Amino acid sequence: MPSFIEEIPAKVFEGIKEVYHLCSRKLQEYQRKVQVEEKQKNWDRFIVTTQNALVELVKENVQENQFVYTLTPIYEDQEVDQIDGSKSIQRVHVADERVPICAIENHGIREFGARCVVFRFQVFGEIDSDVLLRIKDTWIFYLHKYALHGLADLYVKHGLRYLVFIICNESDKRTIKGALFKLKHPWS
Repeated sequence: MPSFIEEIPAKVFEGIKEVYHLCSRKLQEYQRKVQVEEKQKNWDRFIVTTQNALVELVKENVQENQFVYTLTPIYEDQEVDQIDGSKSIQRVHVADERVPICAIENHGIREFGARCVVFRFQVFGEIDSDVLLRIKDTWIFYLHKYALHGLADLYVKHGLRYLVFIICNESDKRTIKGALFKLKHPWS
């Protein structure tokens, strides 16, 4: 039977080993948490950039009177003479720019039956098929640049016409296409 003094180094070693495992587990949990937060920040940044890119795409391809918009002021730097004879530069409101309103829905499950991100623009009247094809091609090219999958299409819901851009998993594309077909043809 080993003596108490002989057991102390073994117990100290076991204690150190447990502390090491505890610390390494805590470090891994912290690194996982930081990684998830960083991934979410990157995703949020991507969504904002995508929204801006889509707003520009709609502005370039859809006529000004065909989308719901908000007015954004345009400022211009102008030189102003001060009372003391010096000159200063001030930003002066010169015009308002029409910016399409882009509604973002991060889940899309209700309407499309699958988890997806939906960028929606309300539009009026018919959009030419060649313009719609150009918009779809640009959207698909944009998504492929980021190794993502998605769709773009027009549909009518509650009497309102929408141009939608969807980011989804490859496996959900068929479900979303079916939902889009039902939205486009409610009588089918």
